[in-house]
Amino acid sequence: MTARTLTRRGLLAASAAAAATAILAGLRSWPALFDRAAPSTEGARLVGLLADRESARAVGLEYLHAVPEEASARVLVASIRARLPGGSRAPLPAGDDALRALVGAATCADFAEERLVEIRGWVLASTEARLCGLAALAAS
Repeated sequence: MTARTLTRRGLLAASAAAAATAILAGLRSWPALFDRAAPSTEGARLVGLLADRESARAVGLEYLHAVPEEASARVLVASIRARLPGGSRAPLPAGDDALRALVGAATCADFAEERLVEIRGWVLASTEARLCGLAALAAS
């Protein structure tokens, strides 16, 4: 048996996977935590998936500061939807659990394909950074 050498890329991938697992664990069913009324827009529905909106808003503000060309709910929703199966033209699933699973899969794919964003030393998947950006815009 030979010993494997841990490369920087391998370490980053393992760290990203651990971070994704922690973040996805935080995505809980929003009706248990928030209003029971269905969000009226796609952006509000996506933000409704977040368990900790305050933390997401803080990260989102940093993301929007770093990437000001995406400081629009329309742009962020389109970018997130483009990462979901079927792209931006496919209807969002009716249930929040199904939507949460799709967003989670897009986040994991971002890590696997190294579509990453660094915010104050934290490495995030592009999809989750954009979701945080939406949370920041929803708060203002």
